[in-house]
Amino acid sequence: MAQILLINERGHNPGVNNVGDVVAIENDDVYLEEGHHSIFTIVQVPGVSKEQLQQAFEGLIPKPVIIEHADLKEEIKCWDDNGTLRRLVKEPKYLLNLANLQKEDIESLTNTKVPAAERVFTLTARVVDKITTDPTNRLAPVIKASRGG
Repeated sequence: MAQILLINERGHNPGVNNVGDVVAIENDDVYLEEGHHSIFTIVQVPGVSKEQLQQAFEGLIPKPVIIEHADLKEEIKCWDDNGTLRRLVKEPKYLLNLANLQKEDIESLTNTKVPAAERVFTLTARVVDKITTDPTNRLAPVIKASRGG
């Protein structure tokens, strides 16, 4: 069984993380220190492995692109906005957030009568990636890579 560690109200540190940030995906046999229970919401997903969730979540994270900028003569980190490269201005500490996971969603995640694939879909449908939704990155300048030669 996989378990997802999310930042809760007590673990919220403005400017560093947000409530609902996905900190880790662990197996249920991973020991969590007592203090972790106070700063994390732990969402357990029976019948789904850590690896299954990690693979599903990885596909939701935009892959940064490092390019050589023609004018600045330096490498800069960008993200692909549907074919347009935008400068990655603000890279969040945690890339995914599940703050909009509802109580009903959590109940369905623990219901082993619901097929595992459907429960993984429920999670991925609620995940928000923090790179493309951050206004600083959404409005970042378009970057053109230098031409070789």
